[in-house]
Order: sequence, then C-alpha cells, then structure tokens
Amino acid sequence: MFAPRGWLSRSLAREMYQMFSLSPFFNRRWYRAHHLSGFLKWQDPIWHYIHHGGLTGLAPSLHFDSAYYLEKNDDVRVARLNPLFHFLAYGQAERRLPMRSAQEMVAALLPEAAPLRSFLTPQLDNPRVSVLVDSQTPESHRSEFIAAAQALALQHKATLRVLYRGIASPLPEIAEIPADKQGDLFARLEITPVPLTATYSDIPFYDNEVSIATSWSSAKALRFAAQVENSWFLTPEPEVPAGYKLQKNTTELQNTSALRSHPWPSTLPTSSLVPLPHQKDPREEWRLGVVAEANEHPLAFCIGLEAMSLWLAGADGRISIRLLGEPVAPFSFHEEFQPLPLREGESVDCVLVLSSAALGAVERQGWDKAHIIQATPHSAGCVEPNPKSIAEALTQAHLLWKTTKDTP
Repeated sequence: MFAPRGWLSRSLAREMYQMFSLSPFFNRRWYRAHHLSGFLKWQDPIWHYIHHGGLTGLAPSLHFDSAYYLEKNDDVRVARLNPLFHFLAYGQAERRLPMRSAQEMVAALLPEAAPLRSFLTPQLDNPRVSVLVDSQTPESHRSEFIAAAQALALQHKATLRVLYRGIASPLPEIAEIPADKQGDLFARLEITPVPLTATYSDIPFYDNEVSIATSWSSAKALRFAAQVENSWFLTPEPEVPAGYKLQKNTTELQNTSALRSHPWPSTLPTSSLVPLPHQKDPREEWRLGVVAEANEHPLAFCIGLEAMSLWLAGADGRISIRLLGEPVAPFSFHEEFQPLPLREGESVDCVLVLSSAALGAVERQGWDKAHIIQATPHSAGCVEPNPKSIAEALTQAHLLWKTTKDTP
C-alpha cells in the first residue's frame, strides 16, 4: 500500500484516517474491489477516499452513500468537506442520513412523481387553479388539458397557474388554446417551472387552491399540495365527448394510470436465478428476498418499495431484506432496515417477485422452500401490483413463518 509522502503529517488527514479505520461505515476490502483497479489497487483505500473518493461521491461501503450525502447537504458540498468525515464528526449527531430513505429512493428513480415541495400561504388576491404538466402528460392532450384547467379557473373566477416539470415551457401548447376558450387567460396567467432536483425553493399554495394533475406522475407529485377535496386528475377518455375526464386524484387512480403507461416487467433478473440454499437459520430472523430490476423497471421497483414500507411500519421481530436483482444505491426503510445484496450461502424465507415472468421448475427449485409472492396484474394466483395488496401478502407470509418456524 502506498500514499503520498508527508500526507499523514497533516492533522486533519490523520484524524480522518484514524476515524475511518475504526468506523463500520468504511470497508477497505469492499472499497478496493469496487473503486480501485490496475496499479491503484496497491493504494491504501482509506487514503484514496480521503484524497479523492469522498469528494467525487465514491461510497466507502454498502452502508454510506457519499454522492447522496453531498447532494442532500448543501453546506457539506459547498465547503468541500469529506462526506464521511462530516457524517461521523457532526452529521450523525445532527440526525443526517448516511443513505437515502426508501421514500427518497422512489423520488430518485421517479423524479417527476416526487411530491412537490410546497407551503401554505394566505390568499391575498383571486383564488387559483394550478395544473401540472410533465413528460408523462400525453403530448396530444397537453393543450386541451390546459384549456380544461382554464375553463375551471373561469368557473371559479380564479387565476390559472401552469406548473411544468421535466419538459420545456408549455407556452406553445398554451398558444394553441382556441380564442373562445381563453377568456382572460393571458392577463393573469402564471407559468412556474418545477425542478427535478431534490432541493429547490418551495412553491406557494393557497389553502383552498385547486390542483389538477395531467398524468400519473403529476398526480403523485400533487398528492400533498392541495386539500383532498380540491385535488383532481385529468385523464384521456376517448369515449366521452370532451375526450377527457376529470376525476378525484386518488391513490388507486394514480396506480392504475401508472400501470397503463408502463408495461409490467415480464422477465427475471439473471442474478435472481442463482440457486439459494434453504436451511434452518439459528437466528430469530425472517429474511425476504426481492426480485426486481430498479433501473430497467423503476415503477415496479418503486411499487415494491412503497409496499415494503407499509408492511415494515407494522411488522415486528427480526427482519432482513436481500436484493436478488441488479445492484442499486444504498437505501433504508424507516432508518432501520437496509436491503443488502444476497451473500454467498444465505437463504431466504420468502421471495417477492415484481414481474409477470412465468415461474417454472428452475426458479422454484432455485428458491427451494421459500414462500413466493408474485405481483403481476390480473393474474390468477398472483397479487395485484399495488402497495396495499403486496403489503398485505407480506404480512400474511411473515405471520405464517412465525407460526411454523418451530415446526420440525
């Protein structure tokens, strides 16, 4: 191992080195295997992280996400502080997270569906109707959806605000609205971009403001911005004369619309087909394996995350979660349960399959005696792919294991 001459004479570097050497958040072997190649493998991993890896967002282990910590904490990033050093010295005591929460992972994978950052502000002028347009809003319907929002604004003698996210300014679509439907649109129109980043200035909403979603992702994004009775969802409906339908923005409608827009996975990750040994675990721990492809099918993976969050909120006993698909950035549920890759020789008690792929003898034999929960739309013997149904299936499987684990 080597490091530049004299670097340990620097007091801060020496302090960091000693701190990382004793910390479970730094794994030398893991860091070398994942970040160092060629002659760099001969470098001291801790020195490399102090000098280079930390500020470039390299993870020191499976239990700390440097890139996330720098993105989340502006003060650390601007000051160019080593993220792990800041976390161990200050951040941990300040309740800063070492990795994304499951909710933040959903927002990272589906940024347009991330809840709008908003705050309530007193209404000093006319009422307001806000419509959110994003890349999931059908291009052929954008103009008529904005026109429908303007019609509602005229009905309520309100100002129209067009929010847009993940697309260019919708001014061209607004200009296409027929003159007889414009009213005083351009006299009081507000157009506001919504960034895809995790941090931005919160957007003001009135207490009685009407919000209108135009896609499944904008519906999820607006779910906390307005009062339930004022939250609406415009969906294309060719059967009705207007060509669209205005409905209450419900969780069920968001999920149904999302599944219409994105095909459900129909294959299994290659890594999930490795045979898993099944044996009595001497520890009082229930181990769940999750078969999903986060990057290839983020919607399915995120539905699984929301389901597991629901289940874990009411679960008891020792539980661990193993990911049987492709690697993802580290994250945790409720700051307690961190899903990890399956280790060699580990078994699982239950497998959650987020795919409609046919499970043949090879898959069932590979997972041996594990209880299998398969989530796929409208399929006999499978669970419907919505968070509530999957959470209920996980609860039942966990209860079954607890009642039978002592049976020979």
